[in-house]
Amino acid sequence: MRMDLKVLAVAAGALAVTWSPPARAAVNLATNGDFETGLTDWTVTGAVTAPTSDDYIPCCSPAHADGVNHFAAFGVGGAGGLQSLSQEITDVAGATYTLRFDLGAFANTGLSLSSPFHAAAGGASQDYTVVSDDDAATTFHAQSFSFTGHGADSVSFSVTAGFQDAIDEVVDNISVTRAAPLGSAAPEPGAWALMLVGFGLAGAAVRRARTARA
Repeated sequence: MRMDLKVLAVAAGALAVTWSPPARAAVNLATNGDFETGLTDWTVTGAVTAPTSDDYIPCCSPAHADGVNHFAAFGVGGAGGLQSLSQEITDVAGATYTLRFDLGAFANTGLSLSSPFHAAAGGASQDYTVVSDDDAATTFHAQSFSFTGHGADSVSFSVTAGFQDAIDEVVDNISVTRAAPLGSAAPEPGAWALMLVGFGLAGAAVRRARTARA
């Protein structure tokens, strides 16, 4: 029996040392990043809309299987000048965040934008050269970069196009998530219960050992 208690005590100690917190779903600070409710929660400048791929059938696209999916499109109708999309977010100062989004274009095959597509968040930014994959479908390409929160930040996407620019940049699935700090997660109630049982058994083993030596 004494040996069994020692084994249980060792197991309890191993559980306490090797326990790792379960993964938790990251909270997306950007709202309506999939544009399924149009441009709600976004501030717009210029010719930015929230169409579906089927809306491009008259000019540069046949019907799509995913024609009900909405996204944000820049430069619709050949509009020139500055076109931008932005949203204010509340984050934690000093924490690290990642901005993720899918980027593509509708246009004739192989056309590229003369000026870069600009993405910015929390003082960090990236420029992208957007090229249309073909005139039958838009292939979205996943993009991301990290930034440091300031307590209140802005997420923005913009492009300055020439008049009658023959390419429309499209963006979808925007998210802003925090990188989890090491050791930040707390044990689940079930894990607490297992550890408490283990510590109790370890304590019982120590008390029995002291009694046996007395």
